Amino acid sequence: IGGDTANYKRWYFAAQLDMDDEVGFRNMKLGKLSRKARKAKKKNKKAMQDSTPEDAEETLNQIEGDNSLEAADFRWKSKMNQLSPFEMTRQIALFLLCWGEANQVRFTPECLCFIYKCASDYLDSPQCQQRPDPLPEGDFLNRIITPLYCFIRNQVYQIVDGRYVKSERDHNKTVGYDDVNQLFWYPEGIAKIVMGDGTRLFDLPAEERYSKLGDITWDDVFFKTYKETRSWLHLVTNFNRIWIMHISVYWMYSAYNAPTFYTHNYQQLVNNQPLAAYRWATAALGGTVACVIQIAATLCEWSFVPRKWAGAQHLSRRFWFLCIILGINLGPIIFVFAYDKDTVYSAAAHVVGAVMFFVAVATVVFFSVMPLGGLFTSYMKKSTRSYVASQTFTASFAPLHGLDRWMSYLVWVTVFAAKFSESYFFLILSLRDPMRILSTTSMRCTGEYWWGAKICKIQPKIVLGLMIATDFILFFLDTYLWYIVVNTVFSVGKSFYLGISILTPWRNIFTRLPKRIYSKILATTDMEIKYKPKILISQIWNAIIISMYREHLLAIDHVQKLLYHQVPSEIEGKRTLRAPTFFVSQDDNNFETEFFPRDSEAERRISFFAQSLSTPIPEPLPVDNMPTFTVLTPHYAERILLSLREIIRE
Repeated sequence: IGGDTANYKRWYFAAQLDMDDEVGFRNMKLGKLSRKARKAKKKNKKAMQDSTPEDAEETLNQIEGDNSLEAADFRWKSKMNQLSPFEMTRQIALFLLCWGEANQVRFTPECLCFIYKCASDYLDSPQCQQRPDPLPEGDFLNRIITPLYCFIRNQVYQIVDGRYVKSERDHNKTVGYDDVNQLFWYPEGIAKIVMGDGTRLFDLPAEERYSKLGDITWDDVFFKTYKETRSWLHLVTNFNRIWIMHISVYWMYSAYNAPTFYTHNYQQLVNNQPLAAYRWATAALGGTVACVIQIAATLCEWSFVPRKWAGAQHLSRRFWFLCIILGINLGPIIFVFAYDKDTVYSAAAHVVGAVMFFVAVATVVFFSVMPLGGLFTSYMKKSTRSYVASQTFTASFAPLHGLDRWMSYLVWVTVFAAKFSESYFFLILSLRDPMRILSTTSMRCTGEYWWGAKICKIQPKIVLGLMIATDFILFFLDTYLWYIVVNTVFSVGKSFYLGISILTPWRNIFTRLPKRIYSKILATTDMEIKYKPKILISQIWNAIIISMYREHLLAIDHVQKLLYHQVPSEIEGKRTLRAPTFFVSQDDNNFETEFFPRDSEAERRISFFAQSLSTPIPEPLPVDNMPTFTVLTPHYAERILLSLREIIRE
């Protein structure tokens, strides 16, 4: 329960239950660290890093009053290290008991963690220890799980003629598993849990909450945490950065190469050029385009995410900051266009236009790399605990370190450098002359009966619009093309680095497999009794082959050819192990023995196993030192309870 990667621990800190255990939700301002707490956090950070198990007590006294996540994690680990094996086992047993009768609540893991927390507090309290009689059988299932199950069921089914029939309610009006689960992500959500008489559950002492779980009216607690409307506007919010790095850059490229649109009295034969200020300012409107996209994405998010959900971000601040940046990008450009004549050169306008172009570039780059939620808010700051839940449950990505991190940066820099270079020279410049000609073409035509000459007069503009739209689509496709090309090149390079290149002789992978099993799987340095390498290798290899035989992936004939066999030794009375010819046959083209069906699952597994061992992997550990993990959430259609007959058959 207390492991670093345990879901219960992650939820416990995300929902700030450590703060509730210390001071209580009713006595604190949720989601914020006081100024005093922030100072204490900085002061105690080094003390926690330098702490050893011997001076843990002294460090705990030093960080008292520090409510930061780092201090809470240190206190948690100190507490877990002091638990006896009996207490650890009891924690796991209690969780398994809760999980075993949780029914559909298993699909809401953080809700189950909340129930476990209440049950654990009650179990450790004098109220439970001094109770003369146990709770009635089925109390947990009937009083706690059944109301939750009924709520979830009633969202999908309704009673018609005494039978449950699936209701026709749309998904965007159904409070589903995610909505139920996300209530427990934030302390503000947990604080909204009230009983029938209006009393907040967390206003009660921790040991009394379990007994009151049955009094909660869940219909008044749960609500939709996301408005799942069927709208194309989701594309604006979810892909805002994709739009910015394509539309804004496309605008800059096209505007710079379309001088006919902002040149005074342009003539094709003369090819007179616009004022430099106008060319800079027109291209600089790309920054304004980026701001408009961000504002549109924010307004759409306002309509999708209910404000009463604790995980909803503060959009007002972001909206007004975006409006300010829009004004910074647009205001000086309006000055250039509105107050500067397009026939007279102005040094001031030239400087303003050039400066605003680089401001626009900075705006586009910033909005392209910064997620929408990280704009002008504390959403991505590690110093606050307001959004720990979102970082824990929706943004929990394995961090890259060292060379891998720099390689990731290099991949994306290469992708966009190649994409923007190629798109400019092959897409935009090829559109320059058509824009120059079609934008100034004057059609001399009679038209047709219905519309006269109205349509044919603007035929060049229609063709130009279609060409620009087609180029814009190709501008998007270029990104995908270069992503595939660069990703392939880097993947091949990474394969060479890891030793799994397709150019590596295939026979080497199998001929060296026994040695790699010994060196990369077996922790031989920690063995008390030393065995010959061949004995240890044979145990691993034979276990793999026999397991595939039990799964009906190999026939008995194949198994006999692949196993290590005991044979009489040259020394009388001794026996030795004979390695299968499979390992050496891969190095000799004269062997025609079939060791497994061609293109079968067995061939795929053995090849994958051999290839994996040819890559750099960490040093092997003894079984006692291996990290353990357990996954208890079943698939939706997976059966949990089996009859004795089915167990025997399995």
